[in-house]
Amino acid sequence: MRLVPADADAFNGLGICWAAKGDLTKAIAAYDEAVRLDPNFAIAWFNRGLALQAAGRGTDADASFQRARQAGPRLTAPLD
Repeated sequence: MRLVPADADAFNGLGICWAAKGDLTKAIAAYDEAVRLDPNFAIAWFNRGLALQAAGRGTDADASFQRARQAGPRLTAPLD
């Protein structure tokens, strides 16, 4: 039996785990699924931006941080 996360929170948590292990490709994929399931999940957008930034994908990270701000206006992003 294979356990698969079924909601945005689970995928966000999975992304955090993959990022902590240093696998940014899998982390970004998990965050992508989290925001697909819940497009207004500001923290998942923010985490996705952090992973993209760490992967050297600055333009994509900026877009993700902007989406996080739209979903949760009180969030700030490490853009500097």
